[in-house]
Amino acid sequence: MLKGWIALICAIVLAAAAAVPAQQAPDLRSHLDGLDWVIIGDPGNPAFEGGGQGQLKGRGGIEYRFRLTRTEITVRQWFQFVQAFAPYYEGSYGQSFGLTGSFIYIAGPLTDPDSYHMVEGAEDFPTNQSWRMAARYCNWLHNNKERTEKAFASGAYDTSTFTVNKDGSYNDQRTRSPGARYWIPSLDEWIKGVYYDRTLNHGRGGWWWHPGSSDEPLEAGFPWEHGQTNGSLFAGPPPPIEAIEVGAYPWIRSPWGLLDASGGMREWTEEFGNINHSQRITKGSSFFSDDFSYQWEDGILKLAPGFVWDAATNGLRLASAVPVEPNIRRAPHDY
Repeated sequence: MLKGWIALICAIVLAAAAAVPAQQAPDLRSHLDGLDWVIIGDPGNPAFEGGGQGQLKGRGGIEYRFRLTRTEITVRQWFQFVQAFAPYYEGSYGQSFGLTGSFIYIAGPLTDPDSYHMVEGAEDFPTNQSWRMAARYCNWLHNNKERTEKAFASGAYDTSTFTVNKDGSYNDQRTRSPGARYWIPSLDEWIKGVYYDRTLNHGRGGWWWHPGSSDEPLEAGFPWEHGQTNGSLFAGPPPPIEAIEVGAYPWIRSPWGLLDASGGMREWTEEFGNINHSQRITKGSSFFSDDFSYQWEDGILKLAPGFVWDAATNGLRLASAVPVEPNIRRAPHDY
């Protein structure tokens, strides 16, 4: 009799386990490395067919899966890097804005990690930085956040190439190194993550015109007023303290689930925007400048990778390879 009851209980337990939907299993890869990642799948997707000014016709088709952070890197996340890099910083106070951005201030020697402080209340704002500092951040993550000078110098980008010629051209490494674990997104990766939707055109895939899976411009407004973006809400420099935390508009997201592609900070890409490699292309819009969420082909802004004050409105959405993790179920968007 006892054996019969045990068999019945086991059968009920097994049946209950089998009834749990597969999508309830968490995709643990989304929070590896202390960052919130979104997997961009559908490799071999069709490229953008053109329109508007035609600047990006033929772009955005990618043959591999990759990850992007769901939001821009925050002040809190960037601050860890700033303190780690401080002992090796060789610039002046006047140049330090490219490292600290708008929401970290210095109260002491530049090479003392304890001299750096986050503005109270700004910890979860999107941070801003120069392109070259963003590249060092990628190196540091690639090297497991080691606090050695070498960890900042290479891995994703070779900083020995960060030099300028007499004619104003840059020698900076064009794209990430083979085997890089983290990198600044390419222009193709960025636009695919923000605008491409594999469900459009009866599952053949297609492109939206605006962030937030929309063909209509986003409406600027505060989240508590049911706005759709904070792009241009605080027009005019200098950047105010009244920014908004990342992820404040969870109802506005890309087809893959990215947040804050409009508003927050403009975002660096790897792509050079001119012949002499003195400018890198940024995408998106910032909270205190004109909104670049209009027809997305026209939202290209070219800025110098090493110029300190080009860090004023430019932040980082990090990219990385998709890790191979056994026994982890795929999320619905993971193809």
